[in-house]
Amino acid sequence: MERVHPTLRAIYEEMAPNKPHPDQPLGHAEVKATNELLWARTRLGPPDDVSVLKEIRTSVEFPFMKDRETGTIGRGAPFCSNCYHMLPGVPSPHGRFTGYELDSVMNSVRRVDADDPDVDIDMGHRTLYRGELFTGEMAEYQGEQVVCLDVYLDGIRNGLSQMWYPDGTPKLRGNVVNGSASGEFLEWHPNGALKSRKFFDDNIYSLKEETVWDEHGDLVREWRREEG
Repeated sequence: MERVHPTLRAIYEEMAPNKPHPDQPLGHAEVKATNELLWARTRLGPPDDVSVLKEIRTSVEFPFMKDRETGTIGRGAPFCSNCYHMLPGVPSPHGRFTGYELDSVMNSVRRVDADDPDVDIDMGHRTLYRGELFTGEMAEYQGEQVVCLDVYLDGIRNGLSQMWYPDGTPKLRGNVVNGSASGEFLEWHPNGALKSRKFFDDNIYSLKEETVWDEHGDLVREWRREEG
């Protein structure tokens, strides 16, 4: 418990005697990540109490399970009931379980077709669905095949961004934070060979390094931004 931030520790100690799920909530990825973010706020000075949890964004996935529609590896994971109670105010674009019983109600994950006439953009370039800021998954289709899938929170892309070729072969995969690329982005050729690896700074969302290969796996270009 030494590494658990006081804000999360207080929540845990309150729920521990009657936690709804038998698993250990402090071992779940979304709780671990939130814990590190709270410690970072403590070091840097911004508020780190329970009120700031609503500012944190998470997009959790099962890394070895296939998406139900696309069949590709990486399925959106809802909060378990422990994480739901451990992270009050933190939105989960993939839903959440509120209890452990088999008939627990999971908030449905809304997936909307990008061509739906109810999809719109407001003056702040935020995505709306039926007049409200959209939270959920936005998909683009070519025939029956999903070719693009993005996660939105309050009208802005936040979370896993994926693209596929019309035959279902992966085309692009990376993470987006507040509408900007963050961390590693991978792109593939139509034959499945890795085409490029890009890395974006987490703090300024700018390209830091890029490596490009041809469809045979031969190196085409390697670039790294000079610091200073």
